[in-house]
Amino acid sequence: MRDGQIVVLGEPAMAGFCAGLWATAGHDVCWIAPSAHVARFHHHGMALTDPGGLEARIGAETLRCTQDLAPLSTAALIVVADCAGGDVDVLDLADRIAKISLVTTPVLSLQSAACPEDPLVARLPEGRGWPGLIPWHVRDLTGADGVATCEGATSAAAATAATAIKLHRQGTGPLILDAASGAVARELDVPCLEVALRRDVAALHWGRLLEDLLPVSAQLAGLSPGLALRDPGVRRGLADHLTEALRVLERAGLRPRGRQGLPLTLRAWILRAPPVPTPVARWLGGAWWLGWRDASGVTPPAAMRAALERLLALGADLGVATPLTAELVAALRQTEAPADPGCGSQRPQDSARGTSGVSSAP
Repeated sequence: MRDGQIVVLGEPAMAGFCAGLWATAGHDVCWIAPSAHVARFHHHGMALTDPGGLEARIGAETLRCTQDLAPLSTAALIVVADCAGGDVDVLDLADRIAKISLVTTPVLSLQSAACPEDPLVARLPEGRGWPGLIPWHVRDLTGADGVATCEGATSAAAATAATAIKLHRQGTGPLILDAASGAVARELDVPCLEVALRRDVAALHWGRLLEDLLPVSAQLAGLSPGLALRDPGVRRGLADHLTEALRVLERAGLRPRGRQGLPLTLRAWILRAPPVPTPVARWLGGAWWLGWRDASGVTPPAAMRAALERLLALGADLGVATPLTAELVAALRQTEAPADPGCGSQRPQDSARGTSGVSSAP
């Protein structure tokens, strides 16, 4: 930022990846991370890679890394990445940000999981928070001994960074930020981390949720997405689910949009057509959701369940029956561990387990 420091916190892999690229581009950046990440970063640095050929090595001379929340008090911009991990935790995080930071400091909340109504933005005073969508995921490939643990880390950068924090991006596409963020968002547009401004971020989150009905429904049926598209029963059920959800959102005045591929209403119509040959099913799978081949890119069951519960509430408020959505919510509950969080898959304050950069101290 031209006028001060960017402070990035949240899920460590996603927050560290974004912080590293912004720092490499010349911004003054502070990454708030768990203590284990801070120690490893100060000793060995961080290596960033992706399938497109990105190989970046970042050290303490480029990026500040700390466990302390104090940098929030002087931040020019606060970016929270993938930290919507349940209402209580998010409310606590929002209150800490509001208490420590200046009232004029804007906050960007970036989510890679479908989260149509960002609880962090909703908790902050009106006008301080802006929602965003990250169309890819970041995996931490560093094992307990500091050695990369994935075949994707076979580059020269990985060989020279065996003990560094190793973060690997899966997927492509620009960060999608609310158009209201304007000049602030444009400053975050840097090489390998492009930004697109949209006025319909919530519609894109709803679209992502509905796109993920395919891989989630297939998983519940014990099938791959490709096989699910060739199963008449799964196809009909998926079409009915999609139609029910679209009916609720239309009544609410919302028009969900997929990131790419066919319009959602057309997908529901195609799903009701007779079963198609394998090559056509494969094409349809790509048209449905370009990332379904990567299971790690699917919205986690807990996040899907939380968003669908919001859909149930909308339906109840608007007088639209949602029996299929209720059945899917019940099925997703059965797949979750008892302590699994809500809209997202991380608990913001759980720094002891290394899942976030937010410490438990006030």
